Amino acid sequence: MKNNQQLLDQIKPVNNSQPESSLPIAQVSTPQLAPKKEAPYFLIGLIILLLGIAGVFAYKYYEVKQQLNGQEQTQSLPQLVVESSPSPTLTILPTLIPQSDQTLKSDTPSAITSASLASMVGWKNSEISNLSVKIPTQANIREGLCTLDYEECYLLENHDDSLLSPPHISIWVKAYNGGSRRLEADLEASDYTFDEIMFGDNKSLVGSYNCQTEDCISLKEIILVVGDKLIHITDGSYRGDNNSTVKGSTITNAIIASLDINQ
Repeated sequence: MKNNQQLLDQIKPVNNSQPESSLPIAQVSTPQLAPKKEAPYFLIGLIILLLGIAGVFAYKYYEVKQQLNGQEQTQSLPQLVVESSPSPTLTILPTLIPQSDQTLKSDTPSAITSASLASMVGWKNSEISNLSVKIPTQANIREGLCTLDYEECYLLENHDDSLLSPPHISIWVKAYNGGSRRLEADLEASDYTFDEIMFGDNKSLVGSYNCQTEDCISLKEIILVVGDKLIHITDGSYRGDNNSTVKGSTITNAIIASLDINQ
């Protein structure tokens, strides 16, 4: 018995209990959901803005191009000259005359007026070139300096004391070539107002300056053809009431009317 007890005591209880092994716990990674991509509103807005700006520039370019095309078409159109006719209807005709020559119409103004003439009773006869002329007894004609291509030049003095004509007037003479009187006299059309005036039987083109003040003494250029001579006379006239009143020397008018071919 005692031996059995010792045997039992020697036999140690076997502890079958083992420490729990800490097994690694697999961590299951939960997949994170990718954030939803927001719509690129900024990019879309930027594209729309650029398209709008491009559209504005395209429209402006189109407008400018249309204006330039319109100007080119306007400049390429032939200029129109309105010709008056006895009927109230105006006829518009195209013309291909260069701009510099269109002023030739000033050589033939529509209305022809007659100048008032002083009496030439008791006047004396004189000569210039191969032409005869009558002048008042106190007047005299002497040679003067020529300008441009005039062949013979004279000064008429002491002809009128009324102050409606300058103290002396120039008379220039040269051969007439049969062209425009204005061009042969070298008068710029833009500088004058032209009228066709009859001095007796002498038809003359008269270019006058307009006054820039209410009253002034204005120079005028008188161009006429007598025989084969072109005569250029520089005279003056009074202009008042803002050019509505014009007074010239009837004495100078009579001298011009007396110009004739020397027989």
